[in-house]
Amino acid sequence: MVIDGFSTARIRRYLNAWLTWWVRTSQGWHHQTVLSQFITHCRDRYIAGIAMALLLTKEHETGSPARLVAGLDLTVTVCGR
Repeated sequence: MVIDGFSTARIRRYLNAWLTWWVRTSQGWHHQTVLSQFITHCRDRYIAGIAMALLLTKEHETGSPARLVAGLDLTVTVCGR
């Protein structure tokens, strides 16, 4: 999607749909778990940034604190409130 020039909004919608599908498919997985793993293993900083914003949005909606340490070239750390 990045190579084809899709907008950030379209990438975010796609990522959210992908996330929702995985959370519904597996009874044991939660938004934070799936997104944290995605961000940790994502090779594209741009996509990882969009996923990080989605993670923070989901955490704000649910009211639960976010805690993530992602091992990207650029270390991203978000700690709970």
